Amino acid sequence: MKYFKFIFLLGAFVFCQMAAMAQERRVSGKVSDENEQPLAGVVVRALEDNAGTMTDKDGRYSLKIADGVKRLEFSMLGYTKIVKSLGDKTVVNVKMTEQDKRLSEVVVIGYGAVSKKDLTGAVGQVNVEDLAKAPVGSFAEALAGRVSGVQVSSVDGQPGAENSIIIRGANSLTQNNSPLFVVDGIPMEDFDPASLSAEDIKSMSVLKDASAIAIYGSRAANGVIVITTQKGMVGKPIVSFSAKVGFPRMTNWIEMMDAYEYVKYLEEYDESRARLLYFQDGKTLEDYRNAPGINWQKQISASNPMTMIYDLSVRGGTPQTRYSISGSYYGQDGIISNSGNSSFRGRASIDQMIRSKFKVGVDVTGSHNKNYGQLISSEGISSTTITNLLYRVWAYRPYSPNSDLEELLVDDDMYSNNDFRINPVLSNSNEFREQIRDDLRVTAYMEYKPTGYLTINVRGAVNNRKESTENFNNSNTINGSPYNNRNTKGQWGSVSHYQRTIYTNENTITFDRKIRDVHHLNVVGGASFELGVTKSDGMTAINVPYDELGIYGLGMGVANGVSYSYGDYTMASFYGRANYVYDSRYLFTVTMRADGSSKFAPGHKWGYFPSVAASWNVAEEEFLRYVPQISSLKLRTSYGVTGNNRIGNYDYMASLDSGIKNYYSFGNQTPSLGVGTSRLANPKLKWEETKQFDAGIDFSILNNRISFTVDYYNKYTDNLLLNSQIPASTGYTYAMQNIGKVRNSGWEFSFESTNIKTPVFAWKSGFNISFNRNKVLKLNNDQNNRLDFARFQTTYNNTPMYITEVGKPMGLFYGFIFDGIYQTSDFRNLTEGIYVLNPGVADNGSSDVSPGVIKYKDINGDGTINDYDRVILGSPHPKHTGGFTNDFSYSTRRIGTFTLNVLLQWSYGNKVFNANRLIFEGNGTAQVGINQYKSYEERWTPDHPSNTLFKTKGAGPQGFISDRTLEDGSYLRLKTLELGYDLPQRWMKKIKVRSINLNIAAQNLFTWTRYSGLDPEVSILNSVLTSGFDFCAYPRAKTVTFGFRIRL
Repeated sequence: MKYFKFIFLLGAFVFCQMAAMAQERRVSGKVSDENEQPLAGVVVRALEDNAGTMTDKDGRYSLKIADGVKRLEFSMLGYTKIVKSLGDKTVVNVKMTEQDKRLSEVVVIGYGAVSKKDLTGAVGQVNVEDLAKAPVGSFAEALAGRVSGVQVSSVDGQPGAENSIIIRGANSLTQNNSPLFVVDGIPMEDFDPASLSAEDIKSMSVLKDASAIAIYGSRAANGVIVITTQKGMVGKPIVSFSAKVGFPRMTNWIEMMDAYEYVKYLEEYDESRARLLYFQDGKTLEDYRNAPGINWQKQISASNPMTMIYDLSVRGGTPQTRYSISGSYYGQDGIISNSGNSSFRGRASIDQMIRSKFKVGVDVTGSHNKNYGQLISSEGISSTTITNLLYRVWAYRPYSPNSDLEELLVDDDMYSNNDFRINPVLSNSNEFREQIRDDLRVTAYMEYKPTGYLTINVRGAVNNRKESTENFNNSNTINGSPYNNRNTKGQWGSVSHYQRTIYTNENTITFDRKIRDVHHLNVVGGASFELGVTKSDGMTAINVPYDELGIYGLGMGVANGVSYSYGDYTMASFYGRANYVYDSRYLFTVTMRADGSSKFAPGHKWGYFPSVAASWNVAEEEFLRYVPQISSLKLRTSYGVTGNNRIGNYDYMASLDSGIKNYYSFGNQTPSLGVGTSRLANPKLKWEETKQFDAGIDFSILNNRISFTVDYYNKYTDNLLLNSQIPASTGYTYAMQNIGKVRNSGWEFSFESTNIKTPVFAWKSGFNISFNRNKVLKLNNDQNNRLDFARFQTTYNNTPMYITEVGKPMGLFYGFIFDGIYQTSDFRNLTEGIYVLNPGVADNGSSDVSPGVIKYKDINGDGTINDYDRVILGSPHPKHTGGFTNDFSYSTRRIGTFTLNVLLQWSYGNKVFNANRLIFEGNGTAQVGINQYKSYEERWTPDHPSNTLFKTKGAGPQGFISDRTLEDGSYLRLKTLELGYDLPQRWMKKIKVRSINLNIAAQNLFTWTRYSGLDPEVSILNSVLTSGFDFCAYPRAKTVTFGFRIRL
């Protein structure tokens, strides 16, 4: 019996093997290019099953396939894909042709990708290789100057400072103007560019016109930046490691008065104080001519700060499984001591082909970002300036004959009510402030292709962010010192936490088919759903008894405030887009999206955002098809509607609040705490809406060696969200309403050229320039303008500095016109202490009008300076911005390849208000004893009647704002410079390494500007209504790095 069982099993096994052998066969062959050279790394895939392989170094392949396979697909980046029918063949040789990179280039757009020649919208493409060359912590900073219509700025140069990105001008007066980021198909409104390394970016597209962005509906009014990340590739693992070490340095410091100049100035300002401090024991001013004054700017500077950048990646896979793992570190010491930024970033992705028609993938991205040190600029924007570090550094007196100021925490010789008695260097060294942001994103997708022209994609993501901020002020800091008369908290600290989680689901169906080689139809339909949840809490403790415990001793202090908040929102969207191309000549796009959001009241939850676009490929017409000089010529136009829903989760609802004013009682009984309405409901509140028209031309000649793009746009943003005045009869002063309207229009020009291209040397250039004009068309129903305040120092807190007026750009500078200095010729009575102005010479509004005092222009001619003489002084908005890139390469087989990448970036025609000069070039705060800029040495004196700098105590009425300190903020900056050297490939083959690159890079190397401050690229108030404002901003460093990259 056992024998028969054995025979039966053996026979079955042999039969199965024979059947399997009958159902499989092997196909082999060779793949070469047009010059008969073998191509390695070509992916060979059987279309009817999951079998696949790739060619070896000799271009050969061998693949076992099922008997039912009828076609093989050959694909390789940079070459035209080929599909070969098999029949009964067992040997299939293929010759592949190289693609025209310009014409075959794929542009990633919303929910899909199209070839560049079939694009109907205005889309800017970013060379991501250039982004990675810049030695910066965020790719957003490296983006500046590289794409037309995109303006990138940061509040100042502090490590970790966030960058503001505005596309085609600011649409909103009070709401967020940042673009929507779409990373691997997932939309993100509050995406942090620092959470993703530039090395992990495969492609980046900037969508600008309505045709390109309308498919993102209510979140796309500010433009869209679409990013795809690096994925795995077929082949052996490629290991890449790069390292850069840099040295950030200060570009320039402000020159302050030395000891002699300071004593001279103090004698003029407060003779009795100067005599007490400096003229004892028979000393005179000349005794301080060579006194060793202290350079406090040098003292506050970090000692040998460094920048370190490391990137490691491993990518590889098979035709069925592709993987990518990467990690990076960025660390930057601030050029001011006790400040800096560090960031760890990591990614892992896997893409798995389950069957020939079904694919799944997972991507995990995480980052840990830490900023430390005092916020140099923003902490000074309050009712007092004493917490601002640079303010105190500049104000601290440079010399004392009685003590070593560097060693003293408190300068007791200064007035007890003076804010500048506490040593800024020692205070800063004791500061503790740490902000940590952790981002974790997990994205998974499933893709199914039931036919060759239909694709179904389901994508889900969880995006989690956690932030924590810890701050402690011990007794040796300005905020915690008992010598600070404004400190009522003793030694104190605070902690706060924020958590945001967003769940996103995107579902799309794509139909893409060519019909009879004349018609090409691409249709996308989809639905997306999103849930967002936020939580935050915070606590402050005062009168902490011990310095030594620091932040860990808050529990021993007195609780001074506890806060907690919670919020959530939901959003549902349905969208569709149809692209139709006829005979490669006529292109049409129609888009529609419907968004529903919980942020708006019933009846206003849904918005509808359509767009249409048309393009004409003129170069494909018969009359141009055979003109060899013209490579491409396309005319484009589009119109569409988009929105901005970035408001609070509950802004349409009434807000209730409890507080000291909300206690109540009946019959004089014990008061009970109640709640009251702090904000009226607005059930009609809806998102801001932007209608945009765009027309453009794409043109290239000489086999695409020279190409340029011109775009004109005109967009109107309506239903602006403004906190506007309402009738007093309501019992409230302001309410959030949709009442404003803004227009942005402009021109964009982009130019690219291959200037020289030989087997040895190549030179390519790129140039872009953008002109944007902004105009406010409507504010409140009966309101023609609104005034805004800087509130940077007590003296100027109640003085309007900006005006937004109907018919003019938003946020213009506002104040008096500086008219020089009163000279002796302006007076008819020069009796000491009694000065009578000549007829027709207006007084400046103060009681002290004498020679050497500041003078303002009398606009209304009433003989005195008052509110009616305030006018628009200038604009913080540039007339044009742009960038100019040049790429050079020199390569030979013997010496290797040298490359040079240069980026010049500029801004022209914008003004910057240098508020520092109000205080350090004339002491507009009337603080006794603070130091001044060295430039104030040229002030008015009877022997030196200056007409630009007033005399000591000649600042006139306190709190006046004028164009005296409004400066030209135009600049031209050598933004990025990178010199690279790739070692010869013949050396690499000997040591079995793919490549080694050595490089030197520089950021912000040179800046040409007329601005007298530390840096013209500054706007510390971070609002479109109050932009272009400089007050003690953190200086921007220039950084030179040395690095290498090795690929195994």
